[in-house]
Amino acid sequence: MVTDRLTKYLLAAPPAAGVENLKRLGLNTEASVNDVLEEAQRFAGLMVSVHAPLWDGDVRLNIGAKDDEFREGSIGKILAYIDTARHFPELKKVNMHSGPKQWLDEAQERGRTGDYGLMVDSIRRIADHAE
Repeated sequence: MVTDRLTKYLLAAPPAAGVENLKRLGLNTEASVNDVLEEAQRFAGLMVSVHAPLWDGDVRLNIGAKDDEFREGSIGKILAYIDTARHFPELKKVNMHSGPKQWLDEAQERGRTGDYGLMVDSIRRIADHAE
């Protein structure tokens, strides 16, 4: 891992590069939305950034959903992900990509419509939990 205090942005490569190559090259890594954190423990000292889940099966999460139950479920998935991410000591950032959009996918029967104010409140809750 790069530890030079003068380095503003650490270089990272995907976990697929392998632990040995990351260490040999002095690189960190970042989990994508498709990586399962529980399976990435071998990268614990190298993982600096992760992407929170976007999907629950075929359904897109929506932390701004007007459907209270759906919104709470979406928030719960992200909070659980953050709790898992705490096991990575070098982690600096959890990226989130869910917002109050209208999902037009036919599989999205619930949580299709969101509200900006609800999304902001949800982000605050998630931030408080992550703190």
